[in-house]
Amino acid sequence: MEFGKFNGETPSFMRFIGQFLCPIAGLVCFLCPIETISQEHDYRYWGIQVDNDYFFNRDHYYSSGVFLYFGNGAKSSNDSGSYEIVNWTIGQEISTPYWPRYKSAKGDYPYNGVLFLERSELYFKNDQSGTSWTVLLGITGADYSLARPLHNFYHQQIKGIDKHVWFNPIPEALHINLSKSWYKAFELRGKWSVQGNSTINLGTYRIGIENQIGFQYGTLRKFAHHIFQPVENRSGFAFFTIGKLDFRIHEYGITGKLMPSSDNDYWELVPGYFTFEYGFVLKHKLWKFFINSIITSKQVINQFHSRHHYLSLGLTKYFR
Repeated sequence: MEFGKFNGETPSFMRFIGQFLCPIAGLVCFLCPIETISQEHDYRYWGIQVDNDYFFNRDHYYSSGVFLYFGNGAKSSNDSGSYEIVNWTIGQEISTPYWPRYKSAKGDYPYNGVLFLERSELYFKNDQSGTSWTVLLGITGADYSLARPLHNFYHQQIKGIDKHVWFNPIPEALHINLSKSWYKAFELRGKWSVQGNSTINLGTYRIGIENQIGFQYGTLRKFAHHIFQPVENRSGFAFFTIGKLDFRIHEYGITGKLMPSSDNDYWELVPGYFTFEYGFVLKHKLWKFFINSIITSKQVINQFHSRHHYLSLGLTKYFR
């Protein structure tokens, strides 16, 4: 099956297995060679991250994200302080418009769901400098991504309100994306540090560049809010603030186009948008918890609200 849109038929469970999970299984075997599986490692970890705007009494735009991640890491055998991490993430993201119950209008933001599998490899020379690369394989569509059934189940069974109509959602399509990131940090006085990273995204789902810079205060190693962290026995804390600027020329989750195009029926992408984050990380022995408050600027030209606020919660458990 080629990457691209499906034929528009109502997806069944068996078609989902055959058209999506089988290609993913093949890619997993390709991306995870035997020597990677069997290599020695110092520790393993698993974790969960949940994003939701309901914490701030909102239910629109980027509304929900659930991510399960696991991996392993190895420190250098010498005293250089370098380490490597291989991380896998299974995730789902859901977006909805501000006026979700209108049946005859598209609203100010598209209905979109994406389900994906992601593999990342990270190498840090020390706790101040590193790089990573990521391969993502995902699927969009209200039903293929499981977004519509899970979203409506949550609204009906937990919130006790009517289900969303999911009028004119972003079309079904299979996606592949590649990204490369660079990380750099500098120590300041006391427990302060400044840190930043840049990422290039290229693929059918997203094309663009991300740049972020922020400050961290605390006793944990730098980039404490990242899941890419080597295991440490010590406990500690860290406060952080981050400013991020994204430049995108393509975002399938907003335009519904597989490639950059000026031919769009309704939703027009804002090529540059700003994100501000502030949060707290707490680590106790082999457990790590973080909470992150995130505010984003407008991402769609005709978006009713000029910004959006949601909360991200994460928990990681390390195993030696």
